[in-house]
Amino acid sequence: MTVCINPQCPQPEKNPHGIKYCCSCGEPVPDKLINRFKITKVLGQGGFGRTYLAKDTQRRNSLCVVKQLIANYTGTQANQRVTELFDREAAQLEILGEHPRIPRLLAYFQENSCLYLAQEYIEGEDLAQELKAKGVWNEEKIRQLLGELLPVIQFIHENKVIHRDLKPANIMRRSTSTIMAKKGDLILIDFGISKDLSANVQQTIAKSIAGTNGYAPLEQMALGEACPASDLYSLGITCFELLANENPYLLFLDRGYSWTQNYQEYLPNNISDNLKQVLGKLLQKNYQQRYQLVREVMEDLQVSVPQQSMFPSAKTWFVAPSKSMKSTVISSLSVELETQQKIGLKTFEFTTFKVNDRGEEIESKKRQAYYFTENLDNGIILDMVAIPGGTFMMGAPINEKGSYDYEKPQHKVAVKTFFMGKYPVTQAQWKAVTNLPKISRELDPNPAYFKGNNRPVEEISWHDAREFCNRLSQYTGKEYKLPSEVQWEYACRAETTTPFYFGETITSELVNFDARGSYANELQGEYKGQTTMVGSFPPNAFGLYDLHGNVNEWCGDTWHENYEGAPVDDSTWIDEGNNSNRESRQVMRGGSWDCIRWICRSASRIGVVDDARRSDIGFRLVCVL
Repeated sequence: MTVCINPQCPQPEKNPHGIKYCCSCGEPVPDKLINRFKITKVLGQGGFGRTYLAKDTQRRNSLCVVKQLIANYTGTQANQRVTELFDREAAQLEILGEHPRIPRLLAYFQENSCLYLAQEYIEGEDLAQELKAKGVWNEEKIRQLLGELLPVIQFIHENKVIHRDLKPANIMRRSTSTIMAKKGDLILIDFGISKDLSANVQQTIAKSIAGTNGYAPLEQMALGEACPASDLYSLGITCFELLANENPYLLFLDRGYSWTQNYQEYLPNNISDNLKQVLGKLLQKNYQQRYQLVREVMEDLQVSVPQQSMFPSAKTWFVAPSKSMKSTVISSLSVELETQQKIGLKTFEFTTFKVNDRGEEIESKKRQAYYFTENLDNGIILDMVAIPGGTFMMGAPINEKGSYDYEKPQHKVAVKTFFMGKYPVTQAQWKAVTNLPKISRELDPNPAYFKGNNRPVEEISWHDAREFCNRLSQYTGKEYKLPSEVQWEYACRAETTTPFYFGETITSELVNFDARGSYANELQGEYKGQTTMVGSFPPNAFGLYDLHGNVNEWCGDTWHENYEGAPVDDSTWIDEGNNSNRESRQVMRGGSWDCIRWICRSASRIGVVDDARRSDIGFRLVCVL
């Protein structure tokens, strides 16, 4: 079956496989959206648009949900409001999707005058379906639900977001396990009408009315105002419906908000005095008489209260700036112990250095980062370091010394959390993976010019590196790939804005490169003339080694002459048409043992033919869980 994506099509699923024009409306039917998402089914349609089930061809045809914005009111205030809601959902999911109990954002794009948002597909059923199939819940199940969802709600409130549509239909129970979540976990979905409380948008949306009658509180439905206590009211209504199997919308039609003061009359089974008191306070009509914070609810439920949400912001979760924070970080992570055990997260400590323009050390810091280990063969391992998500300015500033036009214009980019190789791929790791079954091409197990098990592998093409990624992905069941340019530069900079992550310059004590010249005011240094063992020089603030020098590193992106039209997220920028009249070129980053200082800058980039094999070209892996 081929699905038509024309929002006005009356029968979008009435097309045989492979058809180019819809049998119902006559509109063209694209094979894939943005050459990536293949629509397989219509999941539903609301007032704002259709929702589709799709296959993500860049993630091994894994299932995902694609939301389409239908612009029925072009040029009107109503349509502008819908578009703002859709835009904000993408921005919120970019941040909130870091939490394992919230669907991850995969892409956000426009095609043929429609907006689309693609996110992780949660296999399972929602709690409204579960209630219908299995009947009323007991107190034990309600307490378990509160124990799972309250920290998630705390997380979204800490990120200055109000969900505003909490109800059983928007809480999914996973039917399958993933690396980051287990079967049975509750997942909070549908942030389509959530209210961003950030100062820059508060003035324009403060009075917007949205929510579901029966579940949303008075201040939200009558005044268009929402606060953390509003979500807590909806959570209380959800608990009531699961305990009583009574439709709160019908009660609302009959008695308005007054029924909540006598909610116990509708419960078929007794509950403890403690839970009665908690639900009674959650369901107060006046928001000032309700709980104001998640922490207050958890204290009254007499459950453990974390110092912050169970899944804190990525910066706190992954990177601690000093030893003194180690216990706090590990404590924060330990509440997700099962998730930690699934991927085997461990910590390591390291020291970073900062230098001035003369190459003199002006600062050193003890730091900590999280990582997991992939076991390859015969004791050979691969360490993958957690890189916290965030935003940064990509590219070279206008006045940066040694910069080129193809590193500009500088532009703001959003990056999701991912894992990156602690070092460039070594020759030992390369050889172990070449012993795995072939995917599409043969690999030389010993290609390097400068031999050494712990030296970076080199003399490999871009296609060789991708074959390595594909073999490792098949072997581990995880998605390994070359980093996008965005991921590479974000990881390299590690929250710095200077030309190098060490500061204003680099020296031969910090990086393996051709140090016979100078960049700022530093002295000339040593030129080693060959690769060195990985990890021989200090890391950056994320705990990554050798991103400056040693070997150039392949990225997944096609070469572009500048950043005009570049992605504003961490996706790989592939444009085959850009190189249609010349050899296909891909991007390399980082500089090498044979490069001068300014080629090793964080913003530096080089375009090289994809079949090039040289003693200064290697690569590093990323993994997105």
